[in-house]
Amino acid sequence: LESEYPSYQLSDTVLYAALKFLEESKAIAAYWKKVEGRGRPRRMYQVNPEWHQEAQKLAALWTNSTAQQPGQRQRVLAALFKLN
Repeated sequence: LESEYPSYQLSDTVLYAALKFLEESKAIAAYWKKVEGRGRPRRMYQVNPEWHQEAQKLAALWTNSTAQQPGQRQRVLAALFKLN
């Protein structure tokens, strides 16, 4: 997000709360991966297969919203968190 949308700021607290919500909703799965030369293992996430289509729709909403006015972004973010 930082490189593609430098004006957006996302705190670690919000990010990890969102990841926890998605994991509890079974939308994503988490696993540990050891990356050579990077010290301790890293927590990795992937979209569960049954959520791929929904993830693509949400990604399209996000892409479209970034081309619109800022008020549109808030509606998209609200839709993102109404997954259950």
